Amino acid sequence: MLDSSVQSEDKADKESAEIANKNQTNINVSLGKVGNQLSLLEAYPKDEIPLLDDANIINVNDTGTNKSISIVFKTDKSMDEAIAFYKDLFAKGTINMQAEVDNGYLIDATTNNYEAVVTFSLTNEKENSIMINVVPKE
Repeated sequence: MLDSSVQSEDKADKESAEIANKNQTNINVSLGKVGNQLSLLEAYPKDEIPLLDDANIINVNDTGTNKSISIVFKTDKSMDEAIAFYKDLFAKGTINMQAEVDNGYLIDATTNNYEAVVTFSLTNEKENSIMINVVPKE
């Protein structure tokens, strides 16, 4: 029997293909792998843009060419702790933009080798969700 994360990924890929076929487009959107306690993609730059130590990865996605990688994880750390961690990390590079958004925060930054956008969202009173999108610098 397939685990639910593989079933979710297969279903999402099929739905994406059906939408593209109906609209006669070449656009293919994938939600990636969805689940709990997923493994970090090998191509993700964990040494340069680490995840919080208690990260429960719930979504991993890449473009298939390892040019763009997206990771979504949940953390029990407070929103302030999580934001402070990534502000400190990105202060070593360049913070291009940061802003408060509805129930969350956004940081756009550049490291030595990557462009990154980190979105912080309040999931519930005990848990926050963080999405990190990274693209190698050209």
